Amino acid sequence: MSVKDSKPNIILLVIDTLRSDRLSCYGYEKSTTPNIDAFAKESVLFENAIASSCWTLPSQASMFTGLFPSEHGAADGNLYLDEKIPTLTELLKKYGYSNYAYSVSNGWLTGATNFTRGFDYIEQFRKQGPKPKSILKRIFREIDRRLKAKDAAYSARVSREAKEVIKKNVSQNKPFFMYIDLMDTHMPYKPAKKFMKKFRLNKANSSEVAFLQDKFKEYRAKPESLDENQLDLLNKLYDASVATVDKRLRGLLKFVSSKKLRDNTIVIITSDHGECLGEHGLLGHWFSLHDTLLKVPLILKYPQHLTPTRISQQVQQRDLFYTILDLVGYRGDKSENDQILKNSYLSALERGGLFDEYAFAEHASAKMNLQQILNHNPDFNDQKLICNKQAIRTNQYKYIWYGSGHEELFDLNNDANEKINIIDDKPNQAAIFRDKLEQVRSGFKKFDISKNKEMEYDDEVAKRLKDMGYL
Repeated sequence: MSVKDSKPNIILLVIDTLRSDRLSCYGYEKSTTPNIDAFAKESVLFENAIASSCWTLPSQASMFTGLFPSEHGAADGNLYLDEKIPTLTELLKKYGYSNYAYSVSNGWLTGATNFTRGFDYIEQFRKQGPKPKSILKRIFREIDRRLKAKDAAYSARVSREAKEVIKKNVSQNKPFFMYIDLMDTHMPYKPAKKFMKKFRLNKANSSEVAFLQDKFKEYRAKPESLDENQLDLLNKLYDASVATVDKRLRGLLKFVSSKKLRDNTIVIITSDHGECLGEHGLLGHWFSLHDTLLKVPLILKYPQHLTPTRISQQVQQRDLFYTILDLVGYRGDKSENDQILKNSYLSALERGGLFDEYAFAEHASAKMNLQQILNHNPDFNDQKLICNKQAIRTNQYKYIWYGSGHEELFDLNNDANEKINIIDDKPNQAAIFRDKLEQVRSGFKKFDISKNKEMEYDDEVAKRLKDMGYL
C-alpha cells in the first residue's frame, strides 16, 4: 500500500526503563499491561527490538538520529548531541510538521544536551506558581490537591494535556509529531496505591518498601547488599510501576484509537532501555549490554497502512528513525533516501526485503555513571563493568566485547537469561561475531563532532538528574 498523500500524525510514547519481558503482551505471566496489550492486538509488535545502548542519552540519541552512539557521540564523557547531526524533529519540521515534546521529568532530554532542536513546544520542569498569600487560599488549594491526588502523577497529567493538543491540531488539519517520555518505571519506583495492593506490596514490611524506594542510590552501588526478600520486593515494585503507567495511558490510547484519529495517526510505544533487577549481579541500567537492558518493547500502530502482526525477527531500534520518515513520505537527497529505504522496517514488512540479521549496541567507558557508584561504594573497581563494551546479536547468539579484554558468547535459544558464557566452547562462532563487529565498526559514519562540550544545566535540571540518581 502506498503512503497516503496527507501527512499522518505521529505520537511517539517512550516509557523510560521498560524492559519488554515485563509486559503481558510479551509473554509475562503477570497481568501488568492490559491496556497496552489491547493496543498491541491492533498493531505491529516487534518481539525482539534491540536498543542501541543501555541508558537514556545514547539510546534516545540513536532513536532521534538513526545513528549508533559511536557515530552521534552523545554518551558518557560527551553529554551533548552535536548541532551538525540532523534530528528527526528537525527533518519533520522542515517537512511541515508541528513538533511537541513532553519530557518533564527527564533531565537528559533538555536544551542542556541539545535534544530540543526542532520542537515548537516543550513541556519541561513546570515551575510552581506563587504561593497563595492567605491561609484560606492555602487550605482550599491543599483540599484541591488531595482530591486530585490520583491525577497528580506526571504521566496522568500529560495524557490529559496531550489529548487537548491533539484535538487542536486535528481541528486545524495540521500534521504533528508528539514525543512523550514517561518516567513511571525509572528508579525510584513509586507506583499507584492500587497497584501496590495488586502486587501485595501493602502486605510487605513498610520500612523495607520505603528503603527500596528512598535509598536506591545506595543499594544500586552495592547490589550484593540486597537479600532475596528485598530483591523480590524490588521486582514487585517494578511490576507495580509497569502496571501504573499502563493504567495512566489508558485514556490516551483509547483517544488515539478513535475513528477520527486512527486512520491518519502513527502511534508508537517503546522504551529507551530496560532494567537489571538482580540479573548478572546488577541493579539499574548501567555497565551491561545483556538483554535485560537491550530488549525493549516496540509496538507500531498505523491501521490505514500496516496490518496488525507479530514480528519475531530481530530489529534494531535506531531504525525507527528511518521507519517514521518512510511512513510519512519524507524524502531528502539521494543519500538520505537510500538510507531511509535501506533501514526502514517497511523494507521488510512491505517491499520484500529482509530484516537485518545482526543488531549492534554499545556502552562507552562509564565515566559519569562510575562516579555515581563511587559516591556510595568507594571500593568499586570492576574493570569488566566500567570499560567500553560493544555487542553483536542475532536471534540465536549474542557476543559481547569488553575493552578490558573479556569476551562473552551466549546461545540465546538455550540460555535466554545469558548465564552461561560459551566463548571457549564455540570458537568458530565467536570468530564470526568478532569479524561482524569489526565490519560494523568500519562502517560507522564519520562526523566532525565537537567532543566534550560542557553540559550547562540550570538548578532545576540538576535537581531532576539528582532525583533520577545521576548526580
